[in-house]
Amino acid sequence: MIYVQSPFPTVPYNVQVAMPREAAVQSMLEYTEEFESRLFKFLGTDYEGDTPDRAPYPRGASLIEDGHFIPFRLTGSPLYQELKQEMREIASIVSNVFAETPGKAAFEWIVMAVRWIDSLNNSFSRDKSEKITLEEGVAQSLIKSGEEVFLDVPDDLKRTLSKHGIFISTQKTGKITVKSKKKGAQYAVGTTMIRWCPILFDALKSDFTRCNRWAANFQSLTEEYEVFQETYGGAVNEEAVMKCHMFLQV
Repeated sequence: MIYVQSPFPTVPYNVQVAMPREAAVQSMLEYTEEFESRLFKFLGTDYEGDTPDRAPYPRGASLIEDGHFIPFRLTGSPLYQELKQEMREIASIVSNVFAETPGKAAFEWIVMAVRWIDSLNNSFSRDKSEKITLEEGVAQSLIKSGEEVFLDVPDDLKRTLSKHGIFISTQKTGKITVKSKKKGAQYAVGTTMIRWCPILFDALKSDFTRCNRWAANFQSLTEEYEVFQETYGGAVNEEAVMKCHMFLQV
């Protein structure tokens, strides 16, 4: 009988499998802890970079307020550039977090919110007179996508953001409210962006509604004027002058 010695060490099979698995679990825990730490800073540490914006937030009644185009106040600020950089860094960590944690869900929602803001900002163009314009169809699309992001906020996401000092409330009427809680960081990079979301969303909807109302009124006046022309034509008399005067005063 011939005995051949095995060249492999006699290590139990379960030990050989468990060691790599333990290392993988440990690595995942480290990434999760790092992510939670970065998210806490993102939402819980006030921005102290170049030219921090401490002015009151816009009212959200229009995208143009006091002669200024308000989206550029956010997207053109150093804070917003810091926001994008921090999000890229956090995203590289999140890619190694395989567990579906509440913090990860919150960050994914923030990513969608920032994408919406970027879409809004990139949808405007300038006409020949350098006036800022937005096509009606694009506005409708932005409102629809905004409703999907801002009006469908799960309760568990609200609770997660609440732990980070951010209060979010949505209503069936299409209203979203975002506030910084007293103990939260009022001017954190992530918090500032989230607080801007309902402002830009409401301003867009308000301008769109106002534009549609103006178009409807203009169409009504056009039809009324056509009836006026058919009725009175070019005749110049007291009644025609009075009717025309009343039309121009509308």
